[in-house]
Amino acid sequence: MARHLAARLRSRSADRMMRDFQLLVRLRVRHARTFLLRLAYLAGTDPSVDRDASDRVYQLYVAGALLICAALLWFALLDVVEKTFVAVGSLLGIVAVSALLAMAVAVFVHWSVRALRSAPLRLSHPDIAYVASSPISARSLVMEAAGASLLAAAVIGALAGYLLGFGLEAALGGAGWDWFAASGTAAAGFGAAVPDPAAAAAGPPGSSPLASFAFELGEVSPAMAALACSALFAAVAGGSWAISVVRLASRRRSQRAEKIVGIVVACALGLAGTAGAFVCGPILAAAGSAGFAILGAAALACLVVEAAVLVVLSPRVDMVAVVQESALAVELDPFGVFSALDPDVQSDYRRRIKVARRGPVFRLPAAQGRFVFIARSALSLVRQFEGLAGLVVLGAATTPLGVAALFGAGAPVTFLFWLMLLVLVRPSGPREASRAFRDDMRVRLVRDQLPFSVFELLVLDSLPAFALVAVLTCAVVPFAVPPGVPLAAALALGVVTNAATLLCAGLDAVRMSSKGLRPWSEGGLAMLVAATAIASTFELPWLTVAAAVAVCVGVALIVLRGAERAR
Repeated sequence: MARHLAARLRSRSADRMMRDFQLLVRLRVRHARTFLLRLAYLAGTDPSVDRDASDRVYQLYVAGALLICAALLWFALLDVVEKTFVAVGSLLGIVAVSALLAMAVAVFVHWSVRALRSAPLRLSHPDIAYVASSPISARSLVMEAAGASLLAAAVIGALAGYLLGFGLEAALGGAGWDWFAASGTAAAGFGAAVPDPAAAAAGPPGSSPLASFAFELGEVSPAMAALACSALFAAVAGGSWAISVVRLASRRRSQRAEKIVGIVVACALGLAGTAGAFVCGPILAAAGSAGFAILGAAALACLVVEAAVLVVLSPRVDMVAVVQESALAVELDPFGVFSALDPDVQSDYRRRIKVARRGPVFRLPAAQGRFVFIARSALSLVRQFEGLAGLVVLGAATTPLGVAALFGAGAPVTFLFWLMLLVLVRPSGPREASRAFRDDMRVRLVRDQLPFSVFELLVLDSLPAFALVAVLTCAVVPFAVPPGVPLAAALALGVVTNAATLLCAGLDAVRMSSKGLRPWSEGGLAMLVAATAIASTFELPWLTVAAAVAVCVGVALIVLRGAERAR
């Protein structure tokens, strides 16, 4: 009798969980429908209201055009991948496999750190009011949200895996010349150098010199690679969910020290995993379909373990903690993709909310006079670490790209690409480098008490960011400039370009006179690109450096002698 009653209770519990799960799936479908309707607004139609025959024809036309564009982009991407793998050869295949494994490790570390800091289960205002407080079980909430995340990760992994498998197949089928077979030598391990240096230097017509280094690649089909990578990325997403559920189900989830230790351990494991990825990548590439099958089987085994963890521990998840950790997402929900606000205003608001919730990190060092501003700016970079990525991009990518373009590397369109990175990309490095200065200028209560000019304040607030960007630029520029360019001129141009980029931020805070024209930072950046591009046509490296110095001095004089704007 007791056994029969327990079986009936388990059956009712399973039926209830399935009903809850179906309800949550319908709710997610409604959210997806709302998102698609908002996308349709961009095309000037509303499928929920415009139901005439002509409106339906127009909606089908828009959907068909988008599908055709997506298909053409996909086939173009396949063509680029095929030509690249055929030209470079098997070396690119091994590098691509290793890079894919390293990317999976990096994504796992990133998602794990986020799971240790906040719950991946994001609830909106209606979810908190009607779902979290309803009789719907925590297990249903967690399993439905985790299933959606795993499905998205699996789709992305399948696309990446198919591209990888397509490239590996092209490298095997397109590079018909195999130095191992031609020389009759056996390769020990997963690669060997070409025995004939003269033949290696020549190679087949139209091939890259990198193709002269032959590595063994196993045969693998794109479908097998897609399935294996799909399971791999799904396991990565499931691992982050399992970590979050374990934390939320633990009674000591509020211990900050444990979170910090977990983050440090995750980063250390990420470094070890990245090294292991570049070791296992050549072995996986050499194993071919068998290796990808083993990878997929291992990922599926991890998925089974992660699913078991979710099923067992999800009923113990503290929904109060989930609601508290979703508060940030609730506050930022109105500022989504379709918000009409300025993107810069949105990013500033998001940052202020995150910093306010994070709390103070470290203390302001003891300093006096002007050094207080330098110390405060450096501390601001550490506390608001979200902007460090923009500074890294500016110092390690944007400025070296400009230096390489000015010294003859790349087509003339590279100048436009450099200008786009400086002006249009948000959040950009120039904005982030001058953030402390803009904060001081925006708060008039603070600005009126500072006995410094606009130029002094700009230099003091931007000095730590400039030092970081200059070091990154000097480390990358020697590898970016073409041969024959004086290294001293390249380094000087990189440093001066960074200085001019940061000084252009001061143009937004002044006007030419008390009632004169208002310069803007984007105009100064455009002038920097134009002046250096014109000077580079004379093919004199130091003349290009002189042009950058002239722009730097001109912008500094405008900021120094201009009248401060009243905001």
